[in-house]
Amino acid sequence: MLLKVDKRNDGLRLDVFLSNHLKDRTRSQIQLIIRKGNVFINNLKNKKCGASLKTGDIVTVKEYQQLDLNIGTKPQKIDNIKILYEGLELLVIDKPAGISVHPSGRDQDGTLLNGLIYMYKRLKVLGEKMRFGLVNRIDKETSGIVLVASSEKALWYYSRQFEEREVKKYYIAVVGGDIGHLFGHGEELLISNYIGRHPKNRKKMSVVEKTKGRLAATEFSLIGTYSVKKFGKYSIVLARPITGRTHQIRVHLKEKGFPIIGDSKYGGLQYKRMLLHSYAIRIRMLDNQQKTFKTDIPTEFDELLKHKNIPAVITDKIR
Repeated sequence: MLLKVDKRNDGLRLDVFLSNHLKDRTRSQIQLIIRKGNVFINNLKNKKCGASLKTGDIVTVKEYQQLDLNIGTKPQKIDNIKILYEGLELLVIDKPAGISVHPSGRDQDGTLLNGLIYMYKRLKVLGEKMRFGLVNRIDKETSGIVLVASSEKALWYYSRQFEEREVKKYYIAVVGGDIGHLFGHGEELLISNYIGRHPKNRKKMSVVEKTKGRLAATEFSLIGTYSVKKFGKYSIVLARPITGRTHQIRVHLKEKGFPIIGDSKYGGLQYKRMLLHSYAIRIRMLDNQQKTFKTDIPTEFDELLKHKNIPAVITDKIR
């Protein structure tokens, strides 16, 4: 695999540059690729993750598809993994907030995948090249649906639907303030722009120029605006991301002036957790039938959603 460094990536760290191009690998996996000596800059082997790149550099990744990057991931017993569905070579997981989906950075243990390869030994053999069958990801701070395939065929089948934007994903988010005026007289709001790494904080994402990011589009439906003494007014929205960019829903709401409650990274009001939940997903199964999976809304939402019967309100919006 050959990659050429353009002007917009001048001065970027090698591991960050590769993270922006190798979308099927985590940052920690990419760093392992580098340390194994499989990355060359202008035909010279480089094992430094922080090597600075210059415009015109040629980055070569050798034996990329053959690397077993999950070899160090350990099976671990994790008690709070909830399986919503198992069948047609697919696992539907309800991930709690506060647990990473897969090992990366400082979170090498106690992740969802550590627990799944303990529960399902067959997933371990899917480790090479496949990250144990993981089909989609959500942020550590987000709760809700994660899909894991249990065969090579199923992984290709379900992942392709995400790539082709055929899967419908629905998130419940609670934001501070009255967001209703953004919807005007309509029931839905489409936010579409380009998202890339924040220019000053590489751990954050932000809306950027087209040449510096990737297209990000989210449809929002307003469920309602309410009020409590603790926060004053707050709004509940149903978000349907059309694309799948990092922190997409969080960034879109932040840029409109309504960060998610509990999202300290993007300026949300302080709370016991970030109030973003992957509530439902609609996907075509191996038998070619469309199926919708839903989760329960976590109890941490109760203080702000209590007595509002949110599932019934949004039922007609999930289609």
